[in-house]
Amino acid sequence: MSGKDYIGDVMGIRFNAQKVNELIDQSGFKKMHIATRLNASQATFRRWMNEETPIPFVKVVELKKLLEKEVVVSLDDLYEDDEK
Repeated sequence: MSGKDYIGDVMGIRFNAQKVNELIDQSGFKKMHIATRLNASQATFRRWMNEETPIPFVKVVELKKLLEKEVVVSLDDLYEDDEK
């Protein structure tokens, strides 16, 4: 994947894993189920949620669509300004 696959590299924002984890807890979905639905291994999903590796924007959109079946969520909830 190229750097353009990661919206934070272009827009100066970063994935808000803490907020996403809260939304996952509210949704009632198991993280293993979400990883499977995103076609990601559990290890990859864990690295995304721990902000060890960037999550591709397309996966963020898929995650939003999955979560919004159970909780109110917008793309703004999934990102925050990158102050680094």
